[in-house]
Amino acid sequence: LGQLGAAVGGTSLHYNAKTPRFWKQDFSLLSDRGPIDGAQVADWPISYEDLAPHYDEVERSIGVQGDIRRMPARSLAQAPRSGQFPMLPNPTGYAARLLAAGAQNVGWEPFPYPAAVNSQPYDGRPACNSCGLCSSFGCPINARGDALVSYLNPALLTGRVRLIERALVYRIQTNAAGDRATAVQYYNAEGRSQSLSADKILIAGSPIQTARLLLMSANSAHPDGLGNGSDQVGRNLMFHYFTQGGAE
Repeated sequence: LGQLGAAVGGTSLHYNAKTPRFWKQDFSLLSDRGPIDGAQVADWPISYEDLAPHYDEVERSIGVQGDIRRMPARSLAQAPRSGQFPMLPNPTGYAARLLAAGAQNVGWEPFPYPAAVNSQPYDGRPACNSCGLCSSFGCPINARGDALVSYLNPALLTGRVRLIERALVYRIQTNAAGDRATAVQYYNAEGRSQSLSADKILIAGSPIQTARLLLMSANSAHPDGLGNGSDQVGRNLMFHYFTQGGAE
């Protein structure tokens, strides 16, 4: 959980910028594999095809490097793309080339992973200088695309966006019918409770904080929390596992 930091710009300030897509099979596990004892397996209400255009848009916005020509056919079959990545990959380092050759010798299919890291100047930001501090650190030259440099900073520069620092939102208010969110309540930097009304309220606080806020916003119309008619909000959280190889 060390990378789930709280800061202006969100947890993407601490991510290593890998940007894989879900596969088609991830959306239909129940249909494809059936019930699994001891596990809650369900089909998504949407498909990969529903998300694909939004993947394209986000990759263009944050600047993702990759090469569709070097991806395995089985990966592309599970996550089809409408075209090439916004940028081609950085050159592969010597150690990575050795590891890739070893992987190929045992039948694996290594390829440059998609990453929100500039391999060339992009959107007014410089190319990566390969300092190696992507994971768990902020990029010192803004070559990495994230919520701060790709979305929040440009919005603030328009002069039409207000940022409230150190605000801890603890409740979303709704109208009496419970069918529309109307305001948020939060503690400011001095610990005083404040209320802010809005026509639209977007929640993007990572899985843990989003679930916390929805559950804390229970009311008479939503006794189990907002958006929780299924009683699944806050359940079934899973962090991804990964294997890392290194060489000296």
